[in-house]
Amino acid sequence: MEKMEAGVTQWSEWIIQKFPDGATVGIDFTQYPAANFEAKARSFEDAKITVKSVENMVDLAWGAEKPAMPQNEVKHLDFKFTGQTTLDKYKKINARLAGRVDCLLVTTLDDICWVTNLRGADIDYNPVFFSYLIIYPGEETTATLYIDAPKVEKLHAYLSENRIAVAPYGQISADLTKLNAEGKRIGVHTSTCNAELHRLVKDNCVVQTDNVI
Repeated sequence: MEKMEAGVTQWSEWIIQKFPDGATVGIDFTQYPAANFEAKARSFEDAKITVKSVENMVDLAWGAEKPAMPQNEVKHLDFKFTGQTTLDKYKKINARLAGRVDCLLVTTLDDICWVTNLRGADIDYNPVFFSYLIIYPGEETTATLYIDAPKVEKLHAYLSENRIAVAPYGQISADLTKLNAEGKRIGVHTSTCNAELHRLVKDNCVVQTDNVI
């Protein structure tokens, strides 16, 4: 065990020093921001070490006893607190994107809350909820919110008014794979998106963008 601080050999450097060419390293890609992961992956590649995506060992240790994801109700935050509607925020996002992408993947929970004007209670002392969001910019911008449906059961009218469709939380990977296969230009902020989702879209069509939200 080593603290990750100045003067200490980083874990990736330690692996390169200790393991021979041809070694394989297992990493849970969901736990690393894409930009950080890509830099490490290149250093492994240079050292002829293969990186393989593996399941999270903590999840494996939990097994069937792993607690279920929270199912807390998501609520709409009133305009008097937000100062802008979701439709107004779409316009600002469109202006920042300037036609560079066909859709924008949003993975940071606080940004999803900001765009949708929704708040949750999935993390103690934080008004956020577990989800992903894909925004489809255009004259009539739409979005798809990936979330467990019971959490937004009382928000159907609000979501419809703001052109937000709902899809299962776990469907994000399949939909990104489909968008990639269709050649869509997918905006991804690689400093915050995890390496697993980025891996699904990076080969053919991803456009890496600054954070536009």
